[in-house]
Amino acid sequence: MGDQARSPKTGTIGHFEIAARDARKLKAFLESVFGWKITDDGSEVLPISGEDAGINGHILGWPHEGHPTYLTFYVKVDNIQATLDKVTRAGGTVIVPQTEIPGGGGRFAQFTDPEGHILGVYAEP
Repeated sequence: MGDQARSPKTGTIGHFEIAARDARKLKAFLESVFGWKITDDGSEVLPISGEDAGINGHILGWPHEGHPTYLTFYVKVDNIQATLDKVTRAGGTVIVPQTEIPGGGGRFAQFTDPEGHILGVYAEP
């Protein structure tokens, strides 16, 4: 998830994700409004460079009609499971357990805070 050349410190926001029903339409919008260069290799994940957006991120094609789209950020951590344990002790709910990122990109997880906001954590390989 994070850019190895500009890896954020542990405990800081290092990545964002925008789930969109029409990823390519949102890509065109963000490129037009902000001048970002967003990669489109034909997959459902369209990377956004931190060089343009300030931090690395991506647009995720979101096919789940019964679930709302969202915008969330990911905080870099050293130990995802230890962080998820803290989340549940503090009143949060794990919604995506620790999961490998395809292609050797590390691991991530998502949870909701007590107010219902979706947040993510990630660890680099």
